[in-house]
Amino acid sequence: MPDTDDAKDLLWFVSHCIDKHHRHRWRHILLERPDKAAFEMHKFEKRHSTSKCVKIDRSELENRTLSANWQHVKGTYFNGRSAPQSLSLVEVFNLSAPFQEDSLFCSSSAEFACFFHHDGPIWEYRK
Repeated sequence: MPDTDDAKDLLWFVSHCIDKHHRHRWRHILLERPDKAAFEMHKFEKRHSTSKCVKIDRSELENRTLSANWQHVKGTYFNGRSAPQSLSLVEVFNLSAPFQEDSLFCSSSAEFACFFHHDGPIWEYRK
């Protein structure tokens, strides 16, 4: 089970970014059985909340990440292969992994989330 801050962020991600019909399963794989997540995260494309998550360009998110407002946004990064990590959004962009595997970044305090799909698309949570 992830530590309490990471668990809070991941639970926020599930409740805001995953379609209500699939939340139970995603709560299970992200919080209770993260060892299964690497084999399930590719399904985000078909399980996300289409009313709250929109597909965006990598450059759009990178440009916003570099702005002063986003420099200090901290949250949880999870790729399903290793334990969730507390990182800033800038640190996530410095990793090459988000763009080569399914992974997510979420911050419940900033009410922000994005999902990086292994084929390249990025989805962002929008209020």
